Amino acid sequence: MNWLKDHWFKIGILVCILLISFFAYRLANSYLQQNRALATQAAAEQKEEKDRAFAASQKDSCLSIYKQEASKWNNVDGWRYDEEKNKCYIQYKDLPKKTEVQCDADYKDNDDKIIPVLLRDYLLCTEGLFEKSF
Repeated sequence: MNWLKDHWFKIGILVCILLISFFAYRLANSYLQQNRALATQAAAEQKEEKDRAFAASQKDSCLSIYKQEASKWNNVDGWRYDEEKNKCYIQYKDLPKKTEVQCDADYKDNDDKIIPVLLRDYLLCTEGLFEKSF
C-alpha cells in the first residue's frame, strides 16, 4: 500500500496515456473507415458514369445500324438496344406475315406451351415481325 501512495502520480499518468491512446486509435480508425467508404462510393459513381457513357455510345451505334439497314431494306420496322446483353436488335416486318399456326409450330414446345426464352420472338411473330441481333 505504501508503494501505491508513492507512485500514484506515475500510475495516473500511465492510465491517462493509455486512455488517450485508445481514443486516438478509435478516432483514427473511424476517420480511415470514412475515407475508405468515400473512396468506394466515388469509384462506384465513376464506374456508373463509364457504364452510362458506354451504353450511350452503344445506343448510338445501334441507331446507326438501324439507319443503315433501313436504307438497304424496305421492311425495317424498328430497333432496340439491350444493355444487359450488350446487343442491338433490328426489327423487320415479316413478308408475307406468318399465320398463327406457323408461329405456333415455330415457337411452341411438344406440350403446346411457348418456350419462355422465345416468348418475345413468338409475340413478334404473331404481329408479323422478327428481330435480328447485331
